[in-house]
Formats: sequence, structure tokens, C-alpha cells
Amino acid sequence: MADRQARLLRLAGRLSHAATMRDWAELAEADAELRAHAAEFAAREHWSTAELRAFAVLEHAHLQARERCACEAERTEARMAELRSRRSGWMAYALNGDPDESNP
Repeated sequence: MADRQARLLRLAGRLSHAATMRDWAELAEADAELRAHAAEFAAREHWSTAELRAFAVLEHAHLQARERCACEAERTEARMAELRSRRSGWMAYALNGDPDESNP
């Protein structure tokens, strides 16, 4: 049972750290580990109080990671929209070249 508690806390730490550091590869790996244990974690049969507390820590870390991902997705979408709005200007520049190059 201590193994499960340690696994829950370790996974919570991985999720939290990866989300804080914006380490998306590590976050994906931690998420894959979480999915691998999803059935066991969902059942929570015969768990000790310490394991249930560790699970609550994991739930909180997962929620924070999801919120961080949502914020990052919104930030990325805003940046992409900004880049798309400037596309016509970039295309005109690419077709016409640098205006300073034509005036020596």
C-alpha cells in the first residue's frame, strides 16, 4: 500500500513540475503513466487514508496541469491569430522585397 501512496505522490510531483516548467514532453509522459493506472485509481477499493490523501494531491496536481495547458493553448491561439492577421503584410513584403534595397 505504501507503494501506491508513493506512486501517487511521485506522479503528482511529475505532473506539477512538468506543467510549471512547461515541459510538454514530460507532461505527456506523466499523463501516459496516469492513463496506465486509471482503472486502478478510479476504483480506489481498500485504500488507506494516506493513499486517499495522496490521490487528492494527484487530483489537484492534475487539475492544475490541465489549467496550465488550457492557458497555454489560449496563449498559443492568440499568438497564431496575431500572426495570421499579419500574413498579408508579409506576403506583400515577400513579393515586393525590402523598399530600402531599391534606394542606394
